Amino acid sequence: MGISTLATPQSSTAAYGIPQKTPINPFVYVFASRETSLGLAILALAAVNEWRAVGVVMATLGVSGLSDLVLDAKYGRGFRTACFVHGVPTVVMVPVVWALLRQ
Repeated sequence: MGISTLATPQSSTAAYGIPQKTPINPFVYVFASRETSLGLAILALAAVNEWRAVGVVMATLGVSGLSDLVLDAKYGRGFRTACFVHGVPTVVMVPVVWALLRQ
């Protein structure tokens, strides 16, 4: 979620497995705005070559990835889908984050 969800919330939320009808739940906009802001922060830090800071931000986002996995498994699409959608990207990012933190 992010800019695409802010621009086209119905198609974006459907793609993420949480289809919305008009009126769109305001939480969708709040979440998309947060994701956009985090992405912009990472881009800004990378633009000024603050790679270790990028690693710190991404490490903290790992907590979000794990909590998303638990919440999606319990209240959303089930354990298998949650592991694939949230768990795999979180685990794949571990070596990237580790390398950035060692800068």
